[in-house]
Amino acid sequence: MKQHPLSKYLSEYLHLGLTPIPLKPRRKEPLVKWGDGWKPTPEELERWAAKAGINWGVRCGPELAALDFEPSDAFYSFLQAHPQASSWPRLKTGRGYHLWVKPKKPVASQRLDGVEVKCLGSYVVAPPSIHPNGTRYTFEVAPSGTLPEVDLQESLELGQIDSCAKLRHYESSQQAVPSDFALRYGRSTYPRSLCGLATKVLTRSDGKIKHLLSLRDWKWDCPKCAPLLKRYWLEKLKPLSFKLILRLPTWDKPTKLLRRLGKPSYVHIVANGESWLFLLEGQAEKVWAEAHKAGYELVAGDIAGSPTADEIRECLEEALCTEEEPLNSRRKVTHSKELLKRLSQKDDSDESKQQSDCNEGEDDIMKKAFSKEPLTWGSATVMKPISEVARELEGQGWQILWQSEVEALAIKGEAPGAQDADIVELLNMLGVKLKKVGREYMGLCPFHDDHKPSLSVNKEKCLWHCFGCGKGGDAHKFIEEWRALRH
Repeated sequence: MKQHPLSKYLSEYLHLGLTPIPLKPRRKEPLVKWGDGWKPTPEELERWAAKAGINWGVRCGPELAALDFEPSDAFYSFLQAHPQASSWPRLKTGRGYHLWVKPKKPVASQRLDGVEVKCLGSYVVAPPSIHPNGTRYTFEVAPSGTLPEVDLQESLELGQIDSCAKLRHYESSQQAVPSDFALRYGRSTYPRSLCGLATKVLTRSDGKIKHLLSLRDWKWDCPKCAPLLKRYWLEKLKPLSFKLILRLPTWDKPTKLLRRLGKPSYVHIVANGESWLFLLEGQAEKVWAEAHKAGYELVAGDIAGSPTADEIRECLEEALCTEEEPLNSRRKVTHSKELLKRLSQKDDSDESKQQSDCNEGEDDIMKKAFSKEPLTWGSATVMKPISEVARELEGQGWQILWQSEVEALAIKGEAPGAQDADIVELLNMLGVKLKKVGREYMGLCPFHDDHKPSLSVNKEKCLWHCFGCGKGGDAHKFIEEWRALRH
């Protein structure tokens, strides 16, 4: 059998004791559930390698720690302070460098000044993958059979060792971003020191469903909240195709500029002492002329505008900024009133609906989710992290369906069954947005990489079917597939 050209890389990673992870073509997202349960055989890896164009990553942990330097200046500064690192395995990435070592003691993944340490609960993109900007990952100093063993705590003065080497829920890239419900109603009335250490438990009056919500203060300067807020906005803004992207070294909102441009639809992001302006529309020549007067700089695209999807993604990530210590407290995202209408295609998720929802109580929101059932919801606050509450409920026989790291549904036994479940509302509570088309509902299937709605739901028969991946069944089957996706 002809050997696939990627086999030499896979063989080298396996020889080093590393676990390869197949990634989406020219992207960094995994194609598999890559947690502790991902232990592929060489034959399985070869089958993935036969698929044209996919990227590859390797799992970090006890066998690998990767030092990620962006930009390159941080890497050269590190070499000056640690000359021994010049012989460590080094690879060139799309925007900087990675150093690969074997940690003497596994550490928690964390970000320091100029370097991100990826270890427990992380993975890194590996050669011969292609960065979204078109750059190929290559080794400048290749591993020579083994990785150098390094005491990261001593060398980099890292914090306390993470004694739990298992992948946590909040570290998994398979988890969804926090839902609108969690971001609106997850603001804790407790002190900031208790952020994430209390859980609101909403229980339906029939006792079959509990809605778990981690109580947080949702601040950009909170190390626990900032990554979730960033992922939330990246997911929220992903469907938009921005035409013009500008940057200004000030925190002031560009009110005068927007007025001169005719108040176009926009997103304004403030971080790290500067602000970014993403425009969905506008005459390019007029925008550039007015931006030049105001001191803005062109970030992506050309004189005609219309930056590529990869440019938009990278600009959004840079604008929302990385989670460094100390976190920048002056971070926020504002947008025009028309933005949410575009995001939701003028459905019930527009800004006026969100504003009215914010004025309603939690019980009212949950009642609407089951408006045809004469059921009420009781609310209680438990002074424990949501993960601990979920484990206790699982020990009592409850099924836990994680909607995100901070929100979950707990199902009692086999409920809700086909007789008492509204499958449309069940999917909505799990974050699957559906739109009525004729007598059925359509939405994006969560069980495969779906870009065009292929999930069909029949509310009357309590059945669902995906025309993309072929999966389908009743409410019970959906719950089974949902749990399998997150384990």
